[in-house]
Amino acid sequence: MALSVRLEWNGAPLPLAAPATAGLGVRLAGEPGAPPRRTTVELRPRDARAELSLRLAGGVLPFEASVQAGDLLVESVPPGRLRGAFWLRLRIDDLLLGGGRWRGVELDGQGQGRVTLAARPRPLAVAPLASFDPAIRAVLTGVSRLDGLAPDPWLREPLRQAKRRACLLNLLAVLRATDLLGRPAIGTLEELLRVAADHLQARAAAELYWLVSEAARLPDSPARQRVFDDFGIHASHKRALEQLSRDLGLPAPASFESFRFEGRPSLQIVFAIPAGVAASHLVDVDLDLGNPRQDLLGLVVHFGELFDEGLDHLALRPRLAKGPAGPFLGYA
Repeated sequence: MALSVRLEWNGAPLPLAAPATAGLGVRLAGEPGAPPRRTTVELRPRDARAELSLRLAGGVLPFEASVQAGDLLVESVPPGRLRGAFWLRLRIDDLLLGGGRWRGVELDGQGQGRVTLAARPRPLAVAPLASFDPAIRAVLTGVSRLDGLAPDPWLREPLRQAKRRACLLNLLAVLRATDLLGRPAIGTLEELLRVAADHLQARAAAELYWLVSEAARLPDSPARQRVFDDFGIHASHKRALEQLSRDLGLPAPASFESFRFEGRPSLQIVFAIPAGVAASHLVDVDLDLGNPRQDLLGLVVHFGELFDEGLDHLALRPRLAKGPAGPFLGYA
């Protein structure tokens, strides 16, 4: 007894998969290992039967969504209360569903219904590999694997979430444009490990920690980008690096250190510091619209970011294109 929502792309089924933890959204069945995509389901009554279902439930009709056999199932809590005709709007991150419009659906006397929505991935055009800066090209053709794929084919797979692909390309461009004592920061990346919609986890040579630490100690100069030793690390960075260490079979980090770079947006690198001397560190890399160490405006903007839904890296591209990272962006 539920409303079954099926997605189709180019006339073929586009099956969904449930994440390991319920309530976090959905994944596409073809992107194993990817973080779940934020998902929202909205229902509005559109006939007398649906209005009656709502009144009998006390004016509020809770429902939950789950994934079965590749379809999204929407059912009332408790089950069996969805009856009649409704307007449905489904949103899944980086999928354009049914043109973004409300869609009429109908549930029969047993509370069962089915609807098929046309889905289209959010477009992202990646430049040919040969056109990338050599330092970025070396990362994209190295030993890294993302969701089981090498980085370059991963970037060109249309069903990989567009925000994740834009996030990787933006961060690689910013790291290439970031000068650390005469060397681009990207040169210290050894392996890309995970890419989310708003941050990157990687293995970096220990040289990166030394370069960033030294840059943070240098006196301010108009000719050099300032680097700030961060005064606090958000718990999400710590949790992500602790989980990554566990998944790789590594000891838990002994401590964490964070550095922020001058600019809007501002590059942040969080290091997982091991207990002993190590040739490499796990790092969590992201961009913030504001840098709380830079000025009062940066503090206000960053405080607001703590409560939003995460940075949309596709929407960030026009801003990055006007700055030092612009020549290294490899997509449109």
